[in-house]
Amino acid sequence: LSLLETMPKTLNVSYPEGIIWGLQEAKIPAALALKAVRLVLTWPRPEADRMLCRLISQHPSLGLEDEILSFLFDVARNGSASDTAVTSSKSNTNKAPRVNELLNAPDDLEGSGLNSDRGAAYGALGSILWNSELRLEEILKFVEKAVTDEPLLSVRTQMFRVINAVSKYQPETGIDLLLAMGRQDLQSIRCRQAIHMLHWATFNYPHKVMPLINNLIASDHDRIRVIGLFSLSGVALADDLSAARFSKMWPDDLLARRVAAFRASANIGVDRFGERALEWLLPFFSDPDLQVRDEAAN
Repeated sequence: LSLLETMPKTLNVSYPEGIIWGLQEAKIPAALALKAVRLVLTWPRPEADRMLCRLISQHPSLGLEDEILSFLFDVARNGSASDTAVTSSKSNTNKAPRVNELLNAPDDLEGSGLNSDRGAAYGALGSILWNSELRLEEILKFVEKAVTDEPLLSVRTQMFRVINAVSKYQPETGIDLLLAMGRQDLQSIRCRQAIHMLHWATFNYPHKVMPLINNLIASDHDRIRVIGLFSLSGVALADDLSAARFSKMWPDDLLARRVAAFRASANIGVDRFGERALEWLLPFFSDPDLQVRDEAAN
């Protein structure tokens, strides 16, 4: 920090950015982190914004400072971002991905959001809110507007870090934001934060999230459909009507059978669901599709 204080502001901003990166690695006290952020905010921006956001994420108590919260709102609204910052190499195999791979495979949009200034700002806002309810009103008001206004899918994936934190204090408000995100574009639900939240909401508020589940299932893309089918399978384990609806899909829907086998194989030892899971599982061992049989035996 002493070096940072003496650096002339005519130096390339990569120098203070490097110091901020080092401070993240050093796990410094919050008071020193606040001092460092305030110093770097006097430098030309926005080159160091992402590093500052990540340092703030490590010290969420900094969000109680008005200037820090204003900085994060500004970066989340105006910082740099791109839907194509991360482009992974695609597999050349013709083999269909397993259900677990469809649900958990890294996603380029999510990676692009993580590596953007705006995405980093939402990560910091989520950390601040998860740590303390004191900024709930301001952050909730900001994210409610962003649900409508944010144009980039990569950034929207990172908004779920804030929406998850909202749900900690106001579960139904958080679910309303999840549903609103799904109405804007189902692709944002592919990120791990959204999938995690949908799984939680499916078990606690199944009727409230069923419209979103139905829209996911109606998608033409397996990476989106699988999320809806997996969510429906969770409801179906505990609910007779949902179980009847889900099983009716199996004869004509290969992905639904694969999801059912995947879900059943993971729940046969669960007291609450084991009987129904076993009922689902047994016919899948003789299914004509090899992957359905593999999911059942996994």
